[in-house]
Amino acid sequence: MNVDGRQIALSLDDDTKLRLEAEAQWQSQTEAEVASVAIKSYLDRQSHLRRALEAASAEADKGVFISSEA
Repeated sequence: MNVDGRQIALSLDDDTKLRLEAEAQWQSQTEAEVASVAIKSYLDRQSHLRRALEAASAEADKGVFISSEA
């Protein structure tokens, strides 16, 4: 995997840093590669969740929801 993007600095607690190092070694990748994949995955999940919540909110605003009597 090639991580040719913009650089950022992260502060990690000791345990997270050790886990990142171990995962990178296990995958034969750099820590930057593992972190990049993890961040992308997190952002994809958050985006999906946000869209679902926004859609549910829009439905509720229209009065479309399951009543407690259903």
